Amino acid sequence: MILLQAAAPVTAQGPSPIQTAENKRPAPRTAAARPTAGEGADPAQSVPVGKTLERAQALVEAGDLTGALSQVENARELLEHQLPLDLVNTTLVKEPAEAKGVYEPKLGPCVPGKPLYVYTEPVHFDMVHRDGRWRVHLTGDVEFQTPSGMPLVKQEGFFEINLVSRHRLREIFVNAVLNMSVVPPGEYRVLLRVRSENGSAAESTVPVIYESGSPEN
Repeated sequence: MILLQAAAPVTAQGPSPIQTAENKRPAPRTAAARPTAGEGADPAQSVPVGKTLERAQALVEAGDLTGALSQVENARELLEHQLPLDLVNTTLVKEPAEAKGVYEPKLGPCVPGKPLYVYTEPVHFDMVHRDGRWRVHLTGDVEFQTPSGMPLVKQEGFFEINLVSRHRLREIFVNAVLNMSVVPPGEYRVLLRVRSENGSAAESTVPVIYESGSPEN
């Protein structure tokens, strides 16, 4: 069975063992567009990046560094809005991360019967601004695969990140905890996938080696 825990304060357990998951492939990334300002997105998205940076430069020249930094942050949001959803820093770790980037990489082979911890960070995810709140909704899948990418076990729709905040969120991380009781020695890989409400998706994989009785690192 696989237990997947999303970043605090979200902790989610899959509705069923991975072996019984129904295969529901996400829509292609090109199938949907991100919301425009009139559809609940940040109204600032309608301002060109260049003009925002020009404002930042003008504020620097005027000595208003705080205002300039705010404009630079706005420009960052505009650029991120144009980038596709992605998963970065996917890493096999010794134990679940306590915060974003706070982890120790797991080196060497794994032992069957012990939890497998995989860390990853969703980036460039959509946040909708509505009623004075920022909202992010992502769904995640897990697959345990052969090195060539053939799924051995999988769970789709296994976890859900559904956050509402007064402030825009940038730091989301996921701790995937895989409890694989019987794994023959060999090379494998773990695939993590996140899907957004607008149909975009991103995947990332990490290699895993199992050896019988191998030491923990």
